[in-house]
Amino acid sequence: MAARFPKPPFDLHREAFEPPLSRGMAAYCLLQFALLLALGMGFLALAATASLPRLLGCAAYLAFALWALGALLEGRRWAAWPESVRLLAGVLALLAVAAMDDGRLDVRIAVPLAVAMAAAAPLPWWLRIRDARSPPRRLAAG
Repeated sequence: MAARFPKPPFDLHREAFEPPLSRGMAAYCLLQFALLLALGMGFLALAATASLPRLLGCAAYLAFALWALGALLEGRRWAAWPESVRLLAGVLALLAVAAMDDGRLDVRIAVPLAVAMAAAAPLPWWLRIRDARSPPRRLAAG
């Protein structure tokens, strides 16, 4: 089999997949990942008491958010669309949870947080436009 399908020897010095990423986009992605990590921890903490539809919605949002964040980190041209949709969906979900009458989230906290998230929705577009004007930089490895 090896004679029929030869493989080149493994090369430690080959160039890895590392798309250029600006400092602004890297900081934005780091902040969003930290928030998603906190949301994931909250999701796990409430998993025993929350209803199935709420758990499925939260799991779907987390999966979509991680996918959109990965697309931003890969430098996909279309990645700002799903990221903006994710931020706006987070606003709607936050307001929906605050509107429920279970007392877990106070409206006085949820509404300003939702307004801040809605204001941040154009941020991926702004970072992409700004990045297009400046030459891309590679992040320093380790």
